[in-house]
Amino acid sequence: MSKQKLIEQELEKILQESNNDGIDVPFNGKFTWPCPGYTNITSGYGYRWGKLHKGIDISKSGISGKKVVAAASGTVTVGCNTCTHNYGKVNSSGTAYSCGCGYGYGNYIMIDHGKSNGKYYRTVYAHLKPGSITVKTGQKVNQGQKIAAVGTTGNSTGYHLHFEIREGKSKNSLSPVNPKNFF
Repeated sequence: MSKQKLIEQELEKILQESNNDGIDVPFNGKFTWPCPGYTNITSGYGYRWGKLHKGIDISKSGISGKKVVAAASGTVTVGCNTCTHNYGKVNSSGTAYSCGCGYGYGNYIMIDHGKSNGKYYRTVYAHLKPGSITVKTGQKVNQGQKIAAVGTTGNSTGYHLHFEIREGKSKNSLSPVNPKNFF
């Protein structure tokens, strides 16, 4: 089994074992943009380099350190703020690489939003600036509340916010969907 597949399985295991309090609450199904003032998508949802890019990358000049907000109210399910490698990772031959932190996400937050129209929802915010996460696992957050700042931790070649929306009929079986379908 590939190293990437093992990493993804470990991340999913953490999610299933994490605190899911609040995921059964009703959710209106509406999301707000996670990085106010920055709408440029530099990499969309879909297959790239032979694997699924599970979200969208939001970036533009000047985005470094800018505010990341909760796209919807919910409960912080997982938060990782241990990566200190806040720099673009491209080797001398121009190939991107990962520092290995946070399963490639670097510093990241996952928020469970509850159920809407028979489906559960979770959002993921990745590559966050070291020391910028303002919420803790188990904390309730409101839509639009600042949760972190944009960085370039983990498998990242430059400053951007990687943003995912996951949905599913079971809170333990959520699959990534194209976030652009919700805006």
